[in-house]
Amino acid sequence: MLGAFARRGGLRRVARHAVFVRVRLAQMDRLLRLFDRNVPVLRVVEPHVPHSADPKPSWYGESIGHYEGGDTLVIDTVGQTDRTFVDNYRTPHTRKLHVIERWKISADGNIVDVAIDVDEPGVFTLPWRAVHPWR
Repeated sequence: MLGAFARRGGLRRVARHAVFVRVRLAQMDRLLRLFDRNVPVLRVVEPHVPHSADPKPSWYGESIGHYEGGDTLVIDTVGQTDRTFVDNYRTPHTRKLHVIERWKISADGNIVDVAIDVDEPGVFTLPWRAVHPWR
């Protein structure tokens, strides 16, 4: 049984990490991995590939990525199970949840700005964005 830890889901984990935990990023030839101090591998992102036609629902969904402008990592996630929550207030979502994150490092390397775009037509009337700088 995965329990409450797994029910946090990808979006909620990213929001939590933006405030409390340092996230490390490891880029390899064909994979990008996000780590935190509590979980060996937070997420695996496949660069420069399209989403599956019908991704199997999972706790963190299916994440693909690419770079925009050479300095912004874009992570596009679909396919999260509807058994997770969008936020700490236990806001539900459907399997239509689509999350796009944009990670950009400042010129001096001291700040990472993360913008999270959420499109969930099954729950919200409009898409919304959260932005958080990590110092």
